[in-house]
Amino acid sequence: MCKTSNGAVKPITPLGQARQVEQAQVKPSKQFKKWRSVEQLLGYKGFTKDDHHYLVLAHDWGYAEICRIPGVGLTALPDNMLSQPTQEFTEFLQRYDPDWSFIATQFPATTAQQQLSLNHDYLKVEQALVNCHDDQQRQMLTTRLRYINESLQIATAVEKTLKSQEYLALIFGDTPAELTERMATLFQRQGHYLRFEPLGLDRKIKFLYSLNNMNDKKI
Repeated sequence: MCKTSNGAVKPITPLGQARQVEQAQVKPSKQFKKWRSVEQLLGYKGFTKDDHHYLVLAHDWGYAEICRIPGVGLTALPDNMLSQPTQEFTEFLQRYDPDWSFIATQFPATTAQQQLSLNHDYLKVEQALVNCHDDQQRQMLTTRLRYINESLQIATAVEKTLKSQEYLALIFGDTPAELTERMATLFQRQGHYLRFEPLGLDRKIKFLYSLNNMNDKKI
């Protein structure tokens, strides 16, 4: 039985009843696969044991890959080229795939490479200061050490206080083979300005930890 718009009750036809039975028999995982979103990364099982390290999703929802989308320095482009990134993005979206999803997220700013280089310079200058006996040269080296130390303090503070916004593409597939095919299609459709870079395993783990532990104040 079902109600009409005026509140009257009418019997369900055999065809309508058959459709209700069919919908009731559809597995929740199948229904959830009709749309793809970042929510499907919650409670993931782990990663595939190959070089791709695809995410193994919970509840038989399949597999996923996470790609970083690098930004475009529009201010560095001449005026006659500013329309090219927009045109490229538009052409990509015209062939949008429902098994792709895009999100903006915040990662802690990383200055690891900068700190490594500064530490290397500090040790080099410090050793030069030990072997130097010229007063003027020693003064220059001491000033250089002070500058490097201040730069290290700034780099450390940046990691503790700042976060950088990044854009990610989530690509889904029912099987690893299907996901690999979808990734190949994605790379074929990227252009000069719109690029996709799969996250490494360590970066994936950090992102997924922050996603699954949003109440952690340390993130």
